[in-house]
Amino acid sequence: MVDTLLVPADTALLLGAVSRFLLASVCLCAGRNSLRRLPLHWLAWFGFLGGAACCMELWAYSSAESAVAVALRSALYIGAMVCLVEFWAAMHARAGGRRGQGVWFFLALLAVYAGALALGDENPLRVAGGLFGVASGGAATWALLRAALSESRGRWLLLAAALALLVAALGGGVGAHGLALRPVAQALDARGGGTGLVVWALLGATGSTALALALWLYGVALSERLLRQRLRWAVGFLPPLALVLAAGSVGADHAGREHDARMRQDLLVHVRIAAGALDQRLVLALAQGVGGPDDPGVRDLVRTLEGAVQADEGLVSACLYVPRGDGTAVLAAAPQDGQGRPAGRMPWPAGQEALMRYFFASGRDVVAAPLHDHWGTFAVAHHAVARVPGGGRVLAALALESDARGWGLAVAGQRLLVLRQALLGSALLLAFFVALQVFQAQTRRTEESERKYRSLFQSMQEGVAYCRVVSDAEGRARDFVFLDVNPAAETLTGIPRERYLGRSVLELFPDQREKLYRWIDFLGTVARTQHTRSGEMFFAPTQLWFSVRAFSWEQGYFAMTVNDITRRRLVEEEQRRQALHDPLTDLPNRRLFQDRLEQALAQVDRSGGCCAVFYMDLNDFKQVNDTLGHEFGDAVLREVAARLRRCVRKSDTLARIGGDEFTAVISCGEDPGTVGTVAAKMQAALAEPVRVGDVDVRLGVSIGVSLYPHHGADAATVLTRADAAMYRGKGDRSVAFVLYEEERPAG
Repeated sequence: MVDTLLVPADTALLLGAVSRFLLASVCLCAGRNSLRRLPLHWLAWFGFLGGAACCMELWAYSSAESAVAVALRSALYIGAMVCLVEFWAAMHARAGGRRGQGVWFFLALLAVYAGALALGDENPLRVAGGLFGVASGGAATWALLRAALSESRGRWLLLAAALALLVAALGGGVGAHGLALRPVAQALDARGGGTGLVVWALLGATGSTALALALWLYGVALSERLLRQRLRWAVGFLPPLALVLAAGSVGADHAGREHDARMRQDLLVHVRIAAGALDQRLVLALAQGVGGPDDPGVRDLVRTLEGAVQADEGLVSACLYVPRGDGTAVLAAAPQDGQGRPAGRMPWPAGQEALMRYFFASGRDVVAAPLHDHWGTFAVAHHAVARVPGGGRVLAALALESDARGWGLAVAGQRLLVLRQALLGSALLLAFFVALQVFQAQTRRTEESERKYRSLFQSMQEGVAYCRVVSDAEGRARDFVFLDVNPAAETLTGIPRERYLGRSVLELFPDQREKLYRWIDFLGTVARTQHTRSGEMFFAPTQLWFSVRAFSWEQGYFAMTVNDITRRRLVEEEQRRQALHDPLTDLPNRRLFQDRLEQALAQVDRSGGCCAVFYMDLNDFKQVNDTLGHEFGDAVLREVAARLRRCVRKSDTLARIGGDEFTAVISCGEDPGTVGTVAAKMQAALAEPVRVGDVDVRLGVSIGVSLYPHHGADAATVLTRADAAMYRGKGDRSVAFVLYEEERPAG
């Protein structure tokens, strides 16, 4: 069963299985950058199915194959060839061919296959399988050659891959041709031990290995640095794989030889035991020519031999040989059917004449197995029963013959135990190879992503900070630590990156603790809920306004982006100020005054007391404006506003609501006398001449006052009544102000 040419047949199948699994591993892990145009998944399936078929064939060397196993192994071989057809079809489609081309080619091959079955040959499936293998291998090779001719770099690697693919396909195809729908033992017997199958198995293994290496190197051929790294890695990976396979081959050979020696020794022990049971006097008499077929002594010898055969199920026959000068032998035989043949003159057993002559010449016990003749496969052991007195030549010999059909299976089974370990070790190495390739690819992707991220991180115009939240025992955020910041954040805050790393925000800004607690809670919520939040903050150290957007990718961590919005805030503040202030005097306008008045009334409602509303109008201002011009009048209004502002407190509100009309809200508390004091200050301030350039003008002011809540229940009423009081005292310079009084009906 285990034939040997260059290497034993089972070792050749082991190499074939490992090489095809190596091809599948390389195709699954090949770099997508250079091999993105090659549909390597079909080559991976080609390697996987071919390797599985080799494993099934290897197992068949040590056990009988069922019909289902034979059909499955044949299907695996044909399936591997189909994968080559699909590889060609995918390559053809990517080169601009029409879709479905591979389907038609596959159908054409199936037609050839069906035609071969119809021929009625001894085993037409083998012929069809061979044709199919040659056609599919040639098509896949042609597709790879076309890809090689279109390459500028790495062309020689693709050419080598194409040649290796052809060899691998032919090796697998011929193997399928020789073994399709036939048990391995039958195929080996039909081919004289399977020497040709071993050669093709070795060619297929060589082609698969060369294809795997060529594709592996081509995957990084565009990068010289990666190519050198891969070559060094190959030098480190392939020797252990070769060492495992070599150790498996040597170990299998040793295990097979040991088991063969044990079986020979067992057979030799049996023949010695059987020889000890024979009557030496009868054997010596037979050797001296005494006794015929009907002699009782001869019949006793035959019965003894029959008993020895029947006692051991593995024995086929026991024969007693006596040499004669004419080259014939007197034989007493005991076949297993119990029908003893009488002693007679017979020629030497076919195929054993040289062996018998050697035995009778040397006198040494000898075991020969397994031997082949037209009766089948057998093993035979010879032992000298009678010798010339004094240790001379052999006069008679006992030979026990055993059926050796299981002999080769037993030896192959012992070899397979070691080969399985070699296959397992190779599988572990390949799994390590795949895992390492996947890990390296993931590492490269991670490094590339990290490089891109770092480049983006460093070049962003926005300030970015990565932070970790520091929480208390109850899970509430108490601080956060900076893990990294980009250059933009350094520029915006004026703090170098080294000061940020590993330090908490409260350490960096101890004087901002009260304001920072609100932001710590804000950002801690982001890190806890992983919901994105935005806000605006004023950064006191640089007097800048920042917009802050925070998000979290993992609980307890967050990132925030910071943008300088100071200019926008200043613009918005200016717009808001212009919308609420008089552009000439920079006093609050009517809209803001109305809001401040509402707030003052609400404060009185909460705290009690009262507030006064002043309504003021300049006397003789229209004449100044008409006489000296509007620019002069504007200058006068600015000076008047400045004087009036000095007459009120910061908590009070002074406003210009239009033209030469001013209003004020004065908090009186529990003392309404404050109104007279403020009004007197205003009159005194405006009694002084107003100088603009070289011109002095004298203006007076009419002031009307209403009190809340005495003169109205709402802002509009109080303001209207202050206006009415001002008009009643208009032009009367004898009073400082006019307090609103409700009109009483006459009589």
